[in-house]
Amino acid sequence: MNAANVLLSLFMMISLAASAWTWVPRPVSGVPSGVVVDGHPLPACTLDEFEARVAAQAKENGARPLTVVLGNERFEVPVKKLGLRFDVPAVRRELEALLASRTGLWERVAFRRNAAAGRVRLFTPFAYDRSAMEAFFTQLKGSVDRPAVPARLDLLRRQVVPSADGRLLDVAASIAAAERAILAGRDEVKLAVERLAPAQTTEDLAALSLEKVLGWYETSFADHGKFAYRAHNLKMGASKITGIVLLPNRDFSFNLVVGPRTTKEGYRMAPVISLGELVDDIGGGMCQIASTIFAAAFFAGLDIVDFKVHTQVSHYIDLGLDATVVYPNVDLILRNPYPFPVAIRMDVSRGRVRAEILGREKPYAKIGFERKIVGEVAFATTMRPDDQMPRGTYKLDQRGQKGYHVRRRRIFFDEQGVEVKSETWSLYYPPATMIIREGTKPPADPEAPLPPPPDPYRPAGDPPEFRREVQ
Repeated sequence: MNAANVLLSLFMMISLAASAWTWVPRPVSGVPSGVVVDGHPLPACTLDEFEARVAAQAKENGARPLTVVLGNERFEVPVKKLGLRFDVPAVRRELEALLASRTGLWERVAFRRNAAAGRVRLFTPFAYDRSAMEAFFTQLKGSVDRPAVPARLDLLRRQVVPSADGRLLDVAASIAAAERAILAGRDEVKLAVERLAPAQTTEDLAALSLEKVLGWYETSFADHGKFAYRAHNLKMGASKITGIVLLPNRDFSFNLVVGPRTTKEGYRMAPVISLGELVDDIGGGMCQIASTIFAAAFFAGLDIVDFKVHTQVSHYIDLGLDATVVYPNVDLILRNPYPFPVAIRMDVSRGRVRAEILGREKPYAKIGFERKIVGEVAFATTMRPDDQMPRGTYKLDQRGQKGYHVRRRRIFFDEQGVEVKSETWSLYYPPATMIIREGTKPPADPEAPLPPPPDPYRPAGDPPEFRREVQ
């Protein structure tokens, strides 16, 4: 074989080997430099290193803040708090599929060139936990929501305290807005907030006139010793009510204005009537505030929409002029029937609670109160054993008092003293049980004689059968 044939044979063998190397299918080995994931180009690496780098990027993305916009307020929340989860293994599987599909020489070369030029772009798929998002926005609602504040009067400074809008976070709409922002890759989400308009605006009180006292009433209280907490509660309740203005045909709800009586609101333990017995509870004294307002409103001629009398005769106000309140179920609701606004003024000082209803004019010359007891109900006596008291000893826990059926009238008079109209109610006050504690503790000396039984305990006195008052 001459030299030319040898060279030809060698050339054919090299060409055959090159062709075989070109056309034999084989995947791209490793991850070429320049593959972009979520906007970040990565260096050449193995698949394991690629997955680790993508996981690190996903962790950073989870910690990145999402700006939450609430009106003029802005605050940042990590997106992972909204339940956002990145699927890193899915990115690796997508890249593996791309590499496996580039088996030819020129495909592999083109893939590496595209990667180096930043044209191979991958994105980490994500999902979010809707329950986590709901939990976040529900918790946020507690700090976002605030009630509307109606305009009211500062009767000491003789000026209007401006009204303020309230707001209410729409959780469902805010979740939807957050979902749209995340899916679009935005860094900001605007909360969906509903505006709550006050029932009474500053403009409503612009031309207010309070020249006349339409009706008033006073009750007394003790503020020393064991009554100090009750006196504190009286001042707390009155401070929330004084200056309240009722526009024509608007209602006053005691429970809505005063709100819950809790230690968080500043109230203290004091005696209240519960199930016919006098017990200590948070906010004791609110019934005296309600009763004093009720009596003032009675003489002012306000409409009495809803009220309930006590389950015991009150010591601080006359039978028939009281009103009990229990948050949130037992309320006192009054309505302004006049074509002009009226205001409630309260003062708690020097052992007295005074309530006044102020307005532009007195529609009636005088308003009278009449009350007559038309029936009585006997009280029961209950003995309660007490193992802390020696046998044969007794102690009065609650004085008994009869129950009463009462007829009440409100009479409206003109300037000549002629009755214009009247209203009548039938009221019932249940009897108060006489409660006596009886000692059951064995005496130290079994032979010692028992003390003589005490004289019968006297019941509470009866109120006058008939009473009349005119303002």
